[in-house]
Amino acid sequence: MMTEVTPLLLTLQSVLDQEGSRTEKAQRVAELIRVSGHYRWVGLYDYLEAEDMLNLIAFSGPAAPAFTSFSAETGLGGSAIHSGSTVMVGDVRLDPRYITTFGNTLSEIVVPIKHPITDHPLGLIDVESECLDAFKPHDRILLEQCAHDLTKLWT
Repeated sequence: MMTEVTPLLLTLQSVLDQEGSRTEKAQRVAELIRVSGHYRWVGLYDYLEAEDMLNLIAFSGPAAPAFTSFSAETGLGGSAIHSGSTVMVGDVRLDPRYITTFGNTLSEIVVPIKHPITDHPLGLIDVESECLDAFKPHDRILLEQCAHDLTKLWT
């Protein structure tokens, strides 16, 4: 994957290279992505293949989500994990896959984090907004680049 070097990606690499636990790094990364993208909420999830579950590692935003663990057979996160592709929804009220995390979420983008060699799903980045059609192609590209770099938290 060709990666355009942006301030976010440079800072992300710095955070991943710093001392600290995986959870501490994940928390700093979630905050970095949220602030850099001016997003309302960002969460990082582990994919537990044996249980087919998604478990929250870290988040940044006004509150914890309604579900910190859920089946990857449901939701936009499950769709991203099982398809291996980014899921971007401009109005979650119209998408039956959406699991209500916050009552005022209107848009969501979910980006799978995949092993760089096997393409096996490892986790995901979940970004939510209270605005309709909040995410644009540049958000998708940047978040996919972040997901590519975030494999360091898993490998």
